[in-house]
Formats: sequence, structure tokens, C-alpha cells
Amino acid sequence: MKRKIVLHGKTSLTISLPIKWCNKFHLDRGDEVDVTENGNTLIVTTEKDMEASSTVIDISNCDSTLHKIIGSAYKCGYDEIKVKFSSPQQLERIKEMIGKQCIGFEVIEEKAHILIARNISIIEHDQFASMLKRLFQMVLTIGEDACDAIERKDRMQLKQIIQRDKSINKMTDFCRRSLNKRDEIGFERSKSVYYIIEQLEKIADVYKEICEYIYKKNLSARPECISTLRSINGLMRDFYNMFYKFKLEDIGAFDKRRKELVEQTIMLLESANKDQLRIALYFNNLIYHIYGMNGSLLIINV
Repeated sequence: MKRKIVLHGKTSLTISLPIKWCNKFHLDRGDEVDVTENGNTLIVTTEKDMEASSTVIDISNCDSTLHKIIGSAYKCGYDEIKVKFSSPQQLERIKEMIGKQCIGFEVIEEKAHILIARNISIIEHDQFASMLKRLFQMVLTIGEDACDAIERKDRMQLKQIIQRDKSINKMTDFCRRSLNKRDEIGFERSKSVYYIIEQLEKIADVYKEICEYIYKKNLSARPECISTLRSINGLMRDFYNMFYKFKLEDIGAFDKRRKELVEQTIMLLESANKDQLRIALYFNNLIYHIYGMNGSLLIINV
């Protein structure tokens, strides 16, 4: 949209703000906004949240995808979610999902075949950066702990790691909701940040699947498998370091390390028995998801 510059007094030039944008964030005369200069661009931001929004979803015939539908409504940024259901069993699952996955939401009303959940907390947007860093660290830790548990054949720790994945899912949902609720939170190109958050959840899922498989089968991993997993964990840490201290020349080293790990995994695949074959395939998925974040990282920084 175009705006004309108007002389205001003798020393100031002004432009008008779109009324639709002001209404969206409840801005009125006398409110303050932040103006940031970036080359030939001025960025106008506000600390206020956009107006509250609600949605109605009918999950009566969606048993198998119930958690995904409710999770999507939460991540979209809605402040009130009305859920239509058809059975007491569905109601219990809905309440469990909201309690475990939707940070800040509470069930405020139950009627015949409809439940209403509402956000009763305020997302502190200045906390997004610390939440994202915490998410990275949780993923790094789950990888390192998985490797140690597999090497020591510690079944109790393997089970604990499997359960820990729920906390990571909760954190990734909150981070994605924050980005959808407010596009500008101190990160350039937030769509690329959103993609990285989704990949972090997938990476944690693969670590969980490795632990589940080894736990259920009561397997012992070969030394070369453990060595490869430690190297994959190193690739994940390389990405973390690049995200928070980006240097263009590190991308080349990251790519080289990825290629070496692919070759290691191919060697594992070629020599693996049936059980070890599946572990090697999990390793391949880990490499794929970790390396897949590099495009978004470049978009954020180049």
C-alpha cells in the first residue's frame, strides 16, 4: 500500500497508519509504536497482540486425527477453540489433549456435545528467543542422552527419553503458536524460523523412535552404530552453533560433514542385519532432517 508523506508542524514529516492494522492490534490515539530503520525500509511494530480470535471445529468423525486437528487450531493462534464431539470418550481425549499440549489454555465450558477452551494467559513475546534456545538445547540433550543410554544398555533411561519427547512437542507447539500469533518477534523471516521449529520436532521424534525400537527389541547396538550416532549428534550441534553465531564459511564444512555421515550410514546399511538395518535407516532420517534446516538458515542470514 502507498501512503503520502505529510508535513506536520515545521520539523516533522508523517504518514498515516492503516486503520485495519490499528484495529487488529487495538491501537488508538496516544499509543506508542516502535519504528526501526533498516536501509530504505522503516519497520513499524507494536507490543500489543492482535485481537482475540476463535474457531469452531467438529471432530465427531475424526477419532484418528483428533490430536492433530486440535493441535493445529492451537498453533494457528486462536484464543478460543470450540470443539464439537460425539462421545464421552472423545470428550476425555479432547480435555487430555488441551491439558497436555496447549500451554495457557483451560476448558471454560462443557455443554452437550460441545467443549469450549480459552487462552487465559498472555504470550510474552520477548520470551520467544529464550524458549527457542531452550528447544534447541532439549533436542541436543535428547540426542546425547540417547547415545549414552544405548551404549550403556540402560533400559530405564531409554524409557525416560521416550517420555521426554512429549515435552519437546509441547515446546514446539508453543513456539509455532507464538510465530503465528505475531509475525515479528525479533527474528527476520519468521517463516523460515517456523520451518526450523518443525524440523526440530521431527528430529526429536526420530531420536524417540530409535530409543523405542531398541527398548522394545532389547537390542545391543554395534560400536560403529554408536560412533555414527555421536557424529550425527555433532552435526546437530554444528547447526545449533551456526544458528546462534552464523558464519557463511561454516556452511561448507557443514555440508562436508553431512556427506561423510551419509557415507558412514551407507556402510552401516550394507553390513547390517535385519535389526541393525532399521537403526541405520533411522540414522539416515536424522541426517536428512538436520541438514534440511540449512536452507532456512541461509534465508534468515544471507
